[in-house]
Amino acid sequence: MFVQYYFALGESDASAVHRVRETVRFFLGCREVDTVESEHGSTVVPGHPVDHRALGELMSEALRNLDRATEVPDRHLVTPMLGFDFACAWNYAVDPWCPRCRTPLEGWDGEAWMHGAEPFETCSACEFTGLIGDWDLTNAAFAKTNCGVALLDWPNLWECAVEVHRHALGLIGRRSRYLCGGV
Repeated sequence: MFVQYYFALGESDASAVHRVRETVRFFLGCREVDTVESEHGSTVVPGHPVDHRALGELMSEALRNLDRATEVPDRHLVTPMLGFDFACAWNYAVDPWCPRCRTPLEGWDGEAWMHGAEPFETCSACEFTGLIGDWDLTNAAFAKTNCGVALLDWPNLWECAVEVHRHALGLIGRRSRYLCGGV
């Protein structure tokens, strides 16, 4: 299974509900279409009609499960994540990368973040210091969030639908992040 997470760090709970609802609405209006113009053979196109009943059901379920980690989405192709949750993609995971020099944060252990506040980390190569969420988490094993949307077995939007990818990052929050991988 291939999973993609669009999530934000540091959103208030009230803001998270709104941002997640709008991001889920956006994804529910997307359709995969075949195209010869894409090197991947298909792309994802937004702007299709949204099933508002499905949107309501997904958000109701997310609110009922508030503060219970969804971990790997297993029932929906689009899964809202609210409260205390994790974006997890373990297969082929790598350590976070320094945003300045692209050096991996070797030996990073996410336990402190999993059970506490977002930690500061320092790059051994260029001495960049910042919150772990400000590092490149694209292929990291996990990240913690209260505001996210998981996509299960969608085409890799980062590669085949760049505008959809960018729009989703803009919808989800101010410190928006993307994490993907196999589970």
